[in-house]
Amino acid sequence: HRTQVQEMLAKLDDSLGKVATTHIPGSFSNTAENESAKRKGDDTTGPNKKLAKTELTLSDRQAKAVDDLCGYIESVGGSRQQVASFEARISKRNDGRYESIFYNEGRRFKSMVEVGRFLGLVKEKNQAKATAHRKKPTSSKDADIEKRKLRKELDKLMRAYQKGTKALEDFQNGQNETKYPVDDDIVIVEERMNGIPKVTPMRCSAARVPDITGFPGVPDHCLPDLLMVWDFLCTFGRAISVNAAALDDFVAAITYRLPESEMEGDGFNPICHQPPVLLAEAHLGLLKFVLQDQSSEDWWWSILETDEAGTVDNRANLGDGPVDSSVPVIKVDFAILLAQEEDPLITSSWMQALEPVRNVKVGQMQQIKQCIRTAREVAANRVVRAYLKKALSNLKSKDALFTKRAVVWLIDRFREARPDLFSRISQDLLFEQRAKVVEEVSTLMDKMIGTSDSVTVEAADYSDVESDDESDESDDEEMDGRNHQEDQKPEDDSKLKCISAIPTKPLPTLVDLLLPPGKPFPNSDLISSFTWPQLAAASASRIIHRYKRLRNEVDDKLRDSRGLPAMSIGERRMREKESTQRVLSECAVFSDDDWGPSERAVHLLSKGENYLSLGVAERICILKLLVEAAYDAHHTYEVVDGNFKARINAVKALEAEERRAKKEAKEESSKAEKGARENLVERARAKYFQEKRDELKRLNDQTNEFSNDIVDGLTEQDIVDFDEDTKAEYEALPTAQSFSKTEVSKMVKQMQEEAAFDTHSVVIITMDEISHRDDEDMQAMEDDLAAYEDVDISELGRDGTRRVERLRREIEHLKESVSVMPEIRESAVHALRDAIEDGTIKSLKAAIRTAKNAKLMGEDRSTGGIWALDLLRDAALELKLAEKRKRVVEAQKDLIAKRNKCFIRTEPIGRDRFRNNFWHFVADENGRVWVEAEFVVDADDAVDTSGFITLACNASQIKLGPDEREEDFCDVDSKEDFVLFARQEFHKAGQLRNLAKRFWGCHSAEKSLKGLMKTLDSKGTREKQLKSNLKETLEESGLSAGSLQNESGKVGDEVAKHNGANDSVIMEHGDENIFKIAMEEYASSAPLPSFPSSDLIRDLSSGLQLKVRIREVVDSNKEPLVALYENATITGWKMHTDTPDEFHNEEVVSFPVWRAMKDRIAEEVFLDKIELIESICRYKLWSNYERSYSEPDASFLSYRNSLGRHCGRAAEAGISAIPSFFGRLMVKKEQELYTPLKIQTYDNSWGGKSGARNVWISSMKDYCNDFITAKNGLLTLENAFLELTGGFPDSFGHEPRSAETILQDEKYRVDIELESIEKNMTTLWNSRASRSIFLDIVEKSKTTGFLALALDLLCRNCRAYIEANKPQGRGRSSGRAASKPSINYAEEFAPLPMRTTRRRNAWQQAQTDTEDWL
Repeated sequence: HRTQVQEMLAKLDDSLGKVATTHIPGSFSNTAENESAKRKGDDTTGPNKKLAKTELTLSDRQAKAVDDLCGYIESVGGSRQQVASFEARISKRNDGRYESIFYNEGRRFKSMVEVGRFLGLVKEKNQAKATAHRKKPTSSKDADIEKRKLRKELDKLMRAYQKGTKALEDFQNGQNETKYPVDDDIVIVEERMNGIPKVTPMRCSAARVPDITGFPGVPDHCLPDLLMVWDFLCTFGRAISVNAAALDDFVAAITYRLPESEMEGDGFNPICHQPPVLLAEAHLGLLKFVLQDQSSEDWWWSILETDEAGTVDNRANLGDGPVDSSVPVIKVDFAILLAQEEDPLITSSWMQALEPVRNVKVGQMQQIKQCIRTAREVAANRVVRAYLKKALSNLKSKDALFTKRAVVWLIDRFREARPDLFSRISQDLLFEQRAKVVEEVSTLMDKMIGTSDSVTVEAADYSDVESDDESDESDDEEMDGRNHQEDQKPEDDSKLKCISAIPTKPLPTLVDLLLPPGKPFPNSDLISSFTWPQLAAASASRIIHRYKRLRNEVDDKLRDSRGLPAMSIGERRMREKESTQRVLSECAVFSDDDWGPSERAVHLLSKGENYLSLGVAERICILKLLVEAAYDAHHTYEVVDGNFKARINAVKALEAEERRAKKEAKEESSKAEKGARENLVERARAKYFQEKRDELKRLNDQTNEFSNDIVDGLTEQDIVDFDEDTKAEYEALPTAQSFSKTEVSKMVKQMQEEAAFDTHSVVIITMDEISHRDDEDMQAMEDDLAAYEDVDISELGRDGTRRVERLRREIEHLKESVSVMPEIRESAVHALRDAIEDGTIKSLKAAIRTAKNAKLMGEDRSTGGIWALDLLRDAALELKLAEKRKRVVEAQKDLIAKRNKCFIRTEPIGRDRFRNNFWHFVADENGRVWVEAEFVVDADDAVDTSGFITLACNASQIKLGPDEREEDFCDVDSKEDFVLFARQEFHKAGQLRNLAKRFWGCHSAEKSLKGLMKTLDSKGTREKQLKSNLKETLEESGLSAGSLQNESGKVGDEVAKHNGANDSVIMEHGDENIFKIAMEEYASSAPLPSFPSSDLIRDLSSGLQLKVRIREVVDSNKEPLVALYENATITGWKMHTDTPDEFHNEEVVSFPVWRAMKDRIAEEVFLDKIELIESICRYKLWSNYERSYSEPDASFLSYRNSLGRHCGRAAEAGISAIPSFFGRLMVKKEQELYTPLKIQTYDNSWGGKSGARNVWISSMKDYCNDFITAKNGLLTLENAFLELTGGFPDSFGHEPRSAETILQDEKYRVDIELESIEKNMTTLWNSRASRSIFLDIVEKSKTTGFLALALDLLCRNCRAYIEANKPQGRGRSSGRAASKPSINYAEEFAPLPMRTTRRRNAWQQAQTDTEDWL
């Protein structure tokens, strides 16, 4: 059978027959049977057992697969080295077969064939098929077809290449564009790494020398507060009904002083002694604004707060905090005390007698003693009597606090143990409550070890038989002991722990005595142009007191947060003493008397000094305190909140407009890019067709197949259809999208250049090329002229002769122009660079006009367009961008104005890399920029700071105010890093524990502002934004055009000089002789007496570059007496020629004039010799703040407030506080009160036949021109009103001590009450002392403000008298109430039971005992 099978297989295939012949029987077995046997555990013998032992593992299979791969690669013509890095991975399928996968460097191959294809050893089927079918072209037609296919493939590859190149360039350009701006700190690091000269804090933009470093008379440390106050007045002017004033006018008003003539008494002028109307309106507006606001309730009554309630009870436990009434001070057996039998009515009676002790002040020992005596007389409980005796015995040995605590403890514990005395309760609950209280008290008594104050039963028995008189001492001895304790009280109080944040109550000032009990009503006559200085002082005093309390509360909260003990009273008072510095640190520079400017200003105004006697810092402090109160006003919050909401809507509308503008700009940019691409395509097509025409002409010249006319007449379509190659080349021309971004940007820029110069072609050249063009023009003209030299003049004729003469003139003119043109062009180039840096429209137009005058552009004969300097091209492009920005801004102008009107806060316009602030105030019409620079501590002295201010200093030189109490909020020793971080809030050096001074300067001139912008680096985000904002500021202010117009004027002067107009040329040197003559003429004339010219200008040799203060009349027709004073700089001079009069044959007169450039605006003014000398002297006196210098006709003195008119009508505002107006006011008040007062009396000598009233009225109307007359008139009026009210009855007793003695006594000054606030009034004053004090205040007053306050007080008392004595009911009495009982001197100021006092709050009045003032 096996042989037959072998033969059959051999017939089919020789290889199969060979295998069958060589096969050994039994070498294979049934796989299924083997697997079954293996599962059953049967023993396998023979060949099957050997096969099981030799089965391949996965690693063997992987090695075998790699070996098979190597063999396969060799079989297809490769080598083993090609697959040396390949590896195989074997995975088993679900059907039991194994699959080999090959890997190489992350690539995956499913078979050996794929590996061969990857190595290029095995061809693709399609590729092999294509190769097999691709035949070599056999004809020209097939060759052309093959060529076109190849050309298309080549074009496709070229387009792909161009697309990739364009994408790469776009990516690279985008990377370069988006790199900047970056954070300024990164720019600093890059500059340091690249070796660029480092910009240091001492050589930065903020450190550049400013135009203004302060104002004469204003201390440097007060400048920030001055700007803050002025900015508030301008910003919230509508809310406070005050028109905004220019900063210079506000400074002139705040520094106003009496003229020297008035100080020396050469003649009293009431108007000169009044503060400027601007200050009066500002103070009145602020006073009315804050007093009508609800927030003023927090600080107006602050001086009535007292800390006595918090510090008195603290005396029992030094440092233990508030007293706990549950702590006993006398040891007693409370169970025995409760066990004593006593009638409940008696118990209630003695407890009620002791109850007032709870609210009595510690110093009122007599009242405490009286309450205890009454309770002992009523009490039947002998233990209670002994306890009270023990408490009373300690009244002198210790103090009233011990006794008070003992009594209060007894009352509270007895109330807890006997609730049945006050309500119904069951016996069970009563016994339970009594046992509970006894147990608690027993526990407390056990803790009282070693105390000598104890009560026993034996002592209680002994106290019943002992006389009460033996235990009491005389009142005189007790008073001596109390006085001795009071003398020691201050020393003890300094060691006590303070538990109250209320500052020490200030003594009432003279202004407080004259003010009404309530807060002044804003629209009343009390707040007027007379009284605003005194009311401002009273308000400032209360605001300071309020801020002291807030500062104390902050200190206490900080200490409580760390668990620190309460500070002592001495430490609290020390902090309160310097609290003004902590609140108003900028202006708080204390003098030798330890008074800051705020306290000094309040003190001077409160005692009657004139407002003009205050220093500048003191005036600023008063205004700042009112502004601080205004910032806290609720109405301010409402204004800001309303502005915030309106600003949100305005900003949304502005953002929508900005989005629309951006969309239009994007569309315009896309349109420009599209046009550039189309232009590039058009140029490529034109170039292509021109090349093809030239090529066809060359071919036609060789073949002569067509005529030239036919070739020239070929259309573009004819050229395209000429042959297949030409058509293929045309189709391969670049499309609009084929050009890279660089090519498109270049074309866009070229189109913009052509649009900027309004021409079809622009050739950009350099300055050297311009000079070369001039030389070529010169050579061309000389050649033309040389051509006529050999020709006889007679042969030229008239036209030829004129042409020759014209050439000669042009050559001569060109030679002169070449000699002066370099300097003119250099100036023009400088103007162009500054204008580009400036970026404003006016400056760019002026610079371009200057460049045209300097012949930096002209007609290009080769292209028919123009040629221009590259810098002029840049300026023209920048001008287009600026005009585009302006169009956008104009479209947004209304929205921006609406947004700016919705003010929230003034913020810096930007910060430089070192975070120095730059400010521009909207109300500053001059466009000035203020710089707030930080001083550099421990700087390197070797740094060159030429052209910069000196910011280097020591830490001690820039300290402001007291040191911060760092121990309140952290542990200074253990948290050094946190302390350093906290100190960096004051200064970045971290060496100061208090506020640091900062340098403030102002850049107002265009040159200074441009230099400021040049130092800013646009690579940094902060400085780029700052630079942009500065450009907007320059554009809005109009400063940018001034200097550049001057540059244009200088070029014009040079051109005029070149043309021969030398009489109008402004020269910048050479005025020494002319200036000397001017000084001599001024000295020989009659100079103003306030200008000692011999001392001020003695050392001057030239007027150029000097600072002057010019005077200009505002309006010679409407306001001829109002002048505007401005600072300026002399920049040049010239000889001015007066033209002869048309109607008179006058000779031509020439005289020198000097050009002065104003600092405020870029405007020039010409001064003659006398005006120049006077302006120089005027500036020197003004800058030195000389007392002898004044500007009586300055514009700020004519300020009028059209919004509020707080000082009355505009025509009378300047004189509304003079004595004559006060006289009119007295007459008006007298006429209002005379009739009601006359009704109250039967007869009077004031309005009777004596005619005293008529004489007084006449004198007040006609002769009240000085202060003395006004004061005497008020005294006369007071005497008349006193007479009309009946005078003092005999019951008022004797005359008191002098008013001066009473006012100097601090103890009684608190209780002085000049206001008639009783219900039953019998006369004008409540006591003789009140009238005496009133008269003393009036007689010693120095200002009409005090007279106005006194008049208002007098009128209020008259009205109160009229109201108290008006007829009531049917029975009309005689109008006179019952006589007042006689009182002694001490009672004249004591708060009687039927009368309250506004000098004390409710707590104080509850603690007051009449015996204290005996």
